[in-house]
Amino acid sequence: MQVFKAYFLIILRNIPQMIIFLTIFLALSIAFANMGVGNIASEFEESKPSIALFVEDESEISKAFAEYLSSKSNVKSIPDDETALRDALFFGDVTYIIRIPEGFVASLTSDEPIQLVREAAPDSIYAAYLDNIADSYFRHAKAYLLFLPELTAEEMIGKIEDDIAVETKVTLTVKPTEARTRLSNSVYFFNYFAYSLFAIILHGVCSFMVTFNEIELRKRNTASPMKPFNISLQLFAANAVFALGVWLIMFTAAFLLFGKDLINNVALYYGANTLVYTIVCVAISFAVGTLIKGKGAQAAVVNILSLGLSFLTGVFVPQEMLSASVLKIGSFTPTYWFVLANRKINFYGTDLDLFQGVITKELLIQLMFIILLFSVAVLIRKKRNVPGRFVLRKFAGGRK
Repeated sequence: MQVFKAYFLIILRNIPQMIIFLTIFLALSIAFANMGVGNIASEFEESKPSIALFVEDESEISKAFAEYLSSKSNVKSIPDDETALRDALFFGDVTYIIRIPEGFVASLTSDEPIQLVREAAPDSIYAAYLDNIADSYFRHAKAYLLFLPELTAEEMIGKIEDDIAVETKVTLTVKPTEARTRLSNSVYFFNYFAYSLFAIILHGVCSFMVTFNEIELRKRNTASPMKPFNISLQLFAANAVFALGVWLIMFTAAFLLFGKDLINNVALYYGANTLVYTIVCVAISFAVGTLIKGKGAQAAVVNILSLGLSFLTGVFVPQEMLSASVLKIGSFTPTYWFVLANRKINFYGTDLDLFQGVITKELLIQLMFIILLFSVAVLIRKKRNVPGRFVLRKFAGGRK
């Protein structure tokens, strides 16, 4: 078991770097899980845009409208100067400016009524809303002025405000249960699994492979009485134990964060998906570790692959926010299918039946990547071991 023991001696020397990846993973996972879809609105609140209001008309109705509009918006004090008003709109201090000209209310019943002076910021979402408030108020005022002119100003204002006080009740129905909400947050955690799991396993496996693949050591291993198959078997066992250990630590963290919500069949599906992806990480690491030759290259490869795959496949940015071309590229990587399986598990929740084939496709594609990557790694190792065998045969021939 010399290879097995040597493997973990090298792993122990690289524990600090792995702890850094694990700490980053836990911090990001906790932060983004808490910021996830679990924050569901439970009540409706009317928005109050910032406006500038100027009342030049001295009528009681205009003054009453100004008070009413103030209750529906935040009226800011802006100098009545064209430059100051345009600057306020440009810098977003206000989104709407309304001016009630002198004689406006008195002209409502005339053939050519005076128009309100209104100006809004480009593409303002509040312009139509505030226009509707002003038009509704003065439309009612015009009706009372035309058909009930005997009313006093106070009576008319009271009737106008009674008419426009009718409001629509808004009811928000929150369908997800508390458990389902927290379960939805868990998908963020398991998506970030892909980054740290891959980074830690890649760093650990490559650390050993870089040392193990040094030319002098490879020559000594080739000349040693230990059979190549035995070396490969111990190497495979060491990789498996290390990867399963990392997976177990991170999956335990999921239970600590989400507790009872994962004590159901959902935990089984997340477990199956992450376990298969763990083997994918070992396969990639084994292939990459066979190719790289130095510690400097190792650090670059770990960062480029772990971050690159995460950005392309929906780990850091949700897949629905990525362009079709990026997703097309990402679909050629196992990480894409890992994230897609997590999304399906989150969507179906406890209703998911693994035997219905919902995530079977994603798991099978990851398994195909495993077979392909291990095959490539074996071929590379076989080619790289040829010089060692040649040296051994030459040495044996010289002794004869």
